[in-house]
Amino acid sequence: MNIMIGEVIQSVRKEKRMTQAELAEKVSVTGQAVSKWETGEANPDISLIPELAKVLGVSVGTLFSEQDVSIQSAQKYSLLFASAIISFAFAFIALISLSTAFLMNWDKLIYSQPWIAISLAILFISLILGICLGVACFRNVSKKTSD
Repeated sequence: MNIMIGEVIQSVRKEKRMTQAELAEKVSVTGQAVSKWETGEANPDISLIPELAKVLGVSVGTLFSEQDVSIQSAQKYSLLFASAIISFAFAFIALISLSTAFLMNWDKLIYSQPWIAISLAILFISLILGICLGVACFRNVSKKTSD
């Protein structure tokens, strides 16, 4: 089992849009040390591993994992994409419900049944939140996949 911790460090560092110099500064080593880790010429001192994991925002286990970090990232992006789809689906359902309410002349019922007004307000809020969440998720996914 040959684990290249340097490859994981490099992959996560680049994903975080961090330079070798920035990482080096945060863990109090030289940029040359980080370069050596990433090329496999040397490994980080064992006492630096917890700090490296903290700075990179991963677990210590992830630094030693054989699973490709890009696969883990892809799983996160697919979850974001699914969240966006679900948000848009809820927004679509809310839009259909609101449209149906107004087509059925529910505006007269609003005055006689106050709970209908509350229901319509909740549907409207759901529509706005669904659209906002969907757009935010799609922006996040497109930003990450364009890297």
